[in-house]
Amino acid sequence: MSFWWNTVALPIIAFMRHAHFPEDATQSYSLFLQAEILPLLGPDPSPESGSPAYPSWMTDDNTPLEFSLVFQKTGEPLVRFAIEPSALPLAGDRTIKTLRNTLHRLSLSLAMKPQFNLSWFDICAEELLLADIQQPPEHMGHPVSETFIGFDCSHYSAAMKVYFMPRIRALVTEESPEEMLTRTTSRLGLEKPWQKIEHFLSRFLPGDRPEIDIVAVDCVPGAKNRLKIYIRTDILSYSHLECFLTLGGTLPSADVSAGLRNARLLWAAMTADGRPAGSSRYFPAGLIYYELRQSRDNPSSKVYLPVRRYLPNDLEISKSIESLDSRLSGYSQFAQTNIPHRELSTRTGIHTYVCCTVKPGGGDISLYYSLEAFAPERTVGLRRAIVRLPSDAQNIATLWVREWELLVSGKQNGDFSLAPDCCLRDLLVFSPTLRMLEGRDRVVRHLQAAPRIFYGFRILGQIAFKIVTDALHLIQGRMHFEDDDATYTAIFTLSSSGNSPWRCWALLTVLNELKKSTIPPNVLGRGAEFDTVIIGAGQAGLATAAQLHQLGLNVCIIERNSRVGDPWRNRYESLQFNTPKDFSHLPYFPFPDDWPMFPSATLVADHLEKYPQILGLDVRTSTETTRAVYDGANKTWTVQLQHSDGSKCTLNSSHLVIATGVDILGGQKPKIPQLPGLTNFRGTIFHSTAVRDAHQWMGKRVVVFGAGCSGHDICMALAKTGAAEVTMVQRSPTAVISREVLLKLFPDLYTGENKPPINVADEFYLALPTPISKILRSAMMGKLAPLDAQVIPSVPLYLAYGMVDIEIYTADSESVVFSSHPGNLILLKGLPSDVVRSIFLWMLHLLIRRAGGYYIDQGCSGLIANGSIKLRQYNSIEALVPNGIIFTDGQKLAADTIIFATGFEADSKPAAFLDESVYNETGKIGGIDDEGETIGLWCPSGHDDLWFAGGDLFNCRFYSRLLALQILRSFERQ
Repeated sequence: MSFWWNTVALPIIAFMRHAHFPEDATQSYSLFLQAEILPLLGPDPSPESGSPAYPSWMTDDNTPLEFSLVFQKTGEPLVRFAIEPSALPLAGDRTIKTLRNTLHRLSLSLAMKPQFNLSWFDICAEELLLADIQQPPEHMGHPVSETFIGFDCSHYSAAMKVYFMPRIRALVTEESPEEMLTRTTSRLGLEKPWQKIEHFLSRFLPGDRPEIDIVAVDCVPGAKNRLKIYIRTDILSYSHLECFLTLGGTLPSADVSAGLRNARLLWAAMTADGRPAGSSRYFPAGLIYYELRQSRDNPSSKVYLPVRRYLPNDLEISKSIESLDSRLSGYSQFAQTNIPHRELSTRTGIHTYVCCTVKPGGGDISLYYSLEAFAPERTVGLRRAIVRLPSDAQNIATLWVREWELLVSGKQNGDFSLAPDCCLRDLLVFSPTLRMLEGRDRVVRHLQAAPRIFYGFRILGQIAFKIVTDALHLIQGRMHFEDDDATYTAIFTLSSSGNSPWRCWALLTVLNELKKSTIPPNVLGRGAEFDTVIIGAGQAGLATAAQLHQLGLNVCIIERNSRVGDPWRNRYESLQFNTPKDFSHLPYFPFPDDWPMFPSATLVADHLEKYPQILGLDVRTSTETTRAVYDGANKTWTVQLQHSDGSKCTLNSSHLVIATGVDILGGQKPKIPQLPGLTNFRGTIFHSTAVRDAHQWMGKRVVVFGAGCSGHDICMALAKTGAAEVTMVQRSPTAVISREVLLKLFPDLYTGENKPPINVADEFYLALPTPISKILRSAMMGKLAPLDAQVIPSVPLYLAYGMVDIEIYTADSESVVFSSHPGNLILLKGLPSDVVRSIFLWMLHLLIRRAGGYYIDQGCSGLIANGSIKLRQYNSIEALVPNGIIFTDGQKLAADTIIFATGFEADSKPAAFLDESVYNETGKIGGIDDEGETIGLWCPSGHDDLWFAGGDLFNCRFYSRLLALQILRSFERQ
């Protein structure tokens, strides 16, 4: 229903804001429109949908919506709108009962005041609608509607009205509308005012008699009710108008004198010389309205002037409207901003009618608008006018949270709240594991399959409104909800592009806290010495231990190295963070403020060594795990250990967490490619794990295999410390991004005085699942390409090097292939912007999906660009010889040393000290599943009491909390 959202809901919301509606009231009406009104309008009639337009009889424009602003004598303006429902049952099934039930449901959904009442409606329906057995006439293949429904919307109350078109019944039964009204007014106790109207109409000759067009009734308690009769007539002069407003001069002067002054002002403002100026082919007839009440013998009257007949364009109409009354101050400025102004000699206008009442003391002024004012081409501009302030975004988000609550509770199917291509990242809320689901249907099924009842939905903090591109706007926020067992948070990202309404594009749901109180140490254990034993005191093990310790569980960490932090301490000296320190630290103990933004490995190692001391964690260093055996009957682990002095001991634990870093997949066995002739080489061979100080290769010719981050860092260190010649051998293409651009891409969640708490920042950072993150970051990178061109001004900027073929579709849809040859660079300078954008998309594939094949430049790329570091391709190697490498083109590369920065061997078994039976339960650990989640890490492994943890510092900080909550929950469920 995106067409109806854009053409019906958006303009109504805009006009409510112009009428100074409070934001909570606007939100309530917006929800009402989406849930109750838009479905009544039928299928999307836009050309893209293929559905035929519904030929409404309600308005002169044949559109099923009419809306207006009502400027009252006192109080704030009303917003009034009416719809002609095309989705209600038609023909024989369209009974009074069906319509009555629909009205009742609408009234309840809006919680109307005063109390809803259908007593007058029932009488009018019996007298003015066709009986069930009678078929209404058709127009363009559709049964003609006999009714439409209107709403008067004030700030915190609304009244509902039903409009009947007796002329439809007259076409079938051949009785006149006057005859129907005589019976109707008699039953309603309105004979006296009706007789005065009937007498006035009888003075016209039959061929000239004005037509009774519409009869309306309010659905309110009887004392406040009124019957309204609309007569269509062509108003050609003020005297003609006054005759109708006074029923030919029969209404008492005291009742009409003040109202007639308004009518004269209106006529003067809308006509230049006392007569209509516009073309009569555009809606020549005006409307005269008579209001009948039981408490009055005389009807009151109102005029609807078809202003687009009288003035040349909408701009002139808006200026004339503003001149009518001080209540309309500022109207022309509003109209100029939000309404397209047209010359009425060529197209229909946007303003349809201006209306003023004729009653004692004056009356209201109403402005009516065409639905076509907000055609799809106007949607983007209108949306910008609506959503331009933080409060506006807050209102839309609040509305969406209400829809989300209905969806989760199964009361709504998700059509309004979720985008068709939405993504859900569910972290232990609706599922016992970590899931990532794409597509609205899958997401809805997943959400509504949860057996629990959720409640307590509320927004946390402020809402952010972001313009990603001119065509893509986002609203992002955080909310709380809960069930009887736990509390949860969610990060929702609403998107709006083109003509679409605001819907959820991405959703992250996270288990936040278990409701039971913190558990004292070992109270809920299974008779074991520890609640949890963690193998590995690296970043994953330390973070998990800290989270478990914080929850009150008794934890022991086993570390085979002599010092905590040795895996960082023993790396090459030039190793630094590739991400800012504020982003990459463990829970509860961030890095010092005076550290550099990209800390060295040595600093990190020393910080990790302090971590368990500060937090009071139990770490056993210089201790090797030799075996871990699970007792299924008692649900405990027996962990056998050997200390560096040869002594042995045993620990018992309810849970076992393996957090051994790269060792998690089977050991730190260096990966050495099986190159032809490798055994013939007489120089020295090292793996990157053995590289500490590059000075030892001063004056040497060194070849480094591997073009990842380690390969780049080692090559740069060699070149800067005086190696005679440095060559990088690359197997696959490498994407390069500078640190400066990386920092621009990084969210400002982790820096500045107003940064949120770290747990909130982490949730927002993870809020966009991979498919959506890829789209958004491609847009951002396209904007940042010129920035990277300034990073290395002395050399041409490159985005990738190696043997690369990239197929790019340019703006004119022509396919162009860019290739780079061994040792060449893909240059950014001089390439068209769409080519640069396509290359960035390829880089994102490497960054996000492959989790490798990229380098965050710290200076090595400039050395490659200026030739200080040579670049060769792995697949062009023919063989190694005693003093170097022979390539397939016959060239020889002399080498004294070869360094393999090629990673580690993987193993299908998660750890050598586990029994074979455990492997059968866990299955594969590591790698990416079909949903994009890492298999077996931070989530159930397949074995109830065995867990695996690993990853960079950010992932360890965030996911360790989830792992700790899962372990705690397992105790509570015993």
